[in-house]
Amino acid sequence: MAREGKDAARLERGEKLKATDAGNMPAWAAAEPALFRQAADRHERANGTAYREFELALPRELTPDDRVALVRDRVRQEIGDRHAYQGSPHETEKILR
Repeated sequence: MAREGKDAARLERGEKLKATDAGNMPAWAAAEPALFRQAADRHERANGTAYREFELALPRELTPDDRVALVRDRVRQEIGDRHAYQGSPHETEKILR
């Protein structure tokens, strides 16, 4: 997944992309989820919402694989098979104080 726009700055702040995942995409966007986002941006009404973004804080005590599994579980709970989604868990090396 390309780091575009504001997400490109995440790498500069020390974040590392740990995984990417997408699901419930239409067949024409299944191999390239960015096509779905671009189509939503073009076709959503002017005052509509093309997508929603949310961030989760994950316990450092879990292994990286366990954190990715936790994110995927949360997506299944919240989104299920009702909506298209794309996710990209990151890990930061910095400790915020």
